[in-house]
Amino acid sequence: MNKSTSITSITSINAVYLTDANRQDAAVMRGLHEGNCIIHEVNSISESIEQITRLVSEKSAGDVMLVADVQAGSFVLLTLLSDAGIRLPNVLMYNTVADDIQSVIRAIQMRVKDYLVLDDPASHKELRTRMMVEEMLANTAPAIVTTVPASPTLAAEKPPADQKRGIIWDPETHFIYYDNDQMLHLSPIEGKVFGLLYMNRKTVVYTEKIVKQCLGLPGVDRKTGTRLLRPHILRLRRKLNRYPVLVGRIVNVRTTGYMFT
Repeated sequence: MNKSTSITSITSINAVYLTDANRQDAAVMRGLHEGNCIIHEVNSISESIEQITRLVSEKSAGDVMLVADVQAGSFVLLTLLSDAGIRLPNVLMYNTVADDIQSVIRAIQMRVKDYLVLDDPASHKELRTRMMVEEMLANTAPAIVTTVPASPTLAAEKPPADQKRGIIWDPETHFIYYDNDQMLHLSPIEGKVFGLLYMNRKTVVYTEKIVKQCLGLPGVDRKTGTRLLRPHILRLRRKLNRYPVLVGRIVNVRTTGYMFT
């Protein structure tokens, strides 16, 4: 009998959730539950380090997600983990304080994968948390192989020949790395805009938020903000559109803002 193999995932994502006095964000928690995470709630930096060290030794850093409240000491925790030689690629931070631009900048510099601000809608927080878990499952889940009868249809299937290559953003140098370590350099403002959109990829970022965080102009209305931001977006798009892996990645969402796809 002809046989083929099928793959069944057996991985669960372990989420270490650092909160201040157990004040977790309900939308983030819903996203973790929807992703079927194993959630380890902790309320101190020392307890976080203990849990993360144990999980990384038993599994791998790619299977461990850190969710941390900025006010609970998320940046101190990341620094201590780095000093201990532990680099977690999947870190989600959220802030319960409004207008904390310095924390956003610091998160980008520390290569935090996603950062949620206070005024992000609950639905966006929930969606982005769940998408991060799903991406981790897709990228890191080990598999078991089972034997099943072959099917003519399955046997004929092949993986797509053309898959979009990933990119790496370095906020400190404003370089985008892509395709065999090729580099594209952005200006400081272009870098801020790209970094903000990239940190919130697949989510619409409001024009007012981009103008406030990237141009340093709070309180600007959307119409004025759009006029001020448009030249920077045009220049950024011209640079990105020279390269197939980056072309068309910045999308204008009419009357709302922009999104990196």
